[in-house]
Amino acid sequence: MQERKCEDQLAKVVRTRSESCGATDERLNRIRVKGNKALGLPNHPQIAAVMEKAELTEEEVNAFVAEETAWSHFRAHTCSRVRQRIR
Repeated sequence: MQERKCEDQLAKVVRTRSESCGATDERLNRIRVKGNKALGLPNHPQIAAVMEKAELTEEEVNAFVAEETAWSHFRAHTCSRVRQRIR
């Protein structure tokens, strides 16, 4: 029961982290892209490569990267907790 509660809390953290970094906020993502273009900032080479290969917009790639980053934080935290319990 305690483990399930912990998993639920971690899933909530992932959703919150994902939302706070703009992964689920289309408006914020559009503003970020528009601002970067106005400043003449080029896309990161890896972002540009994903855009080209997957035929995604910059906004879509940004959302994907933010979501994956949130999940990687979740997985790292989970692994850390497992290591603590094994010791």
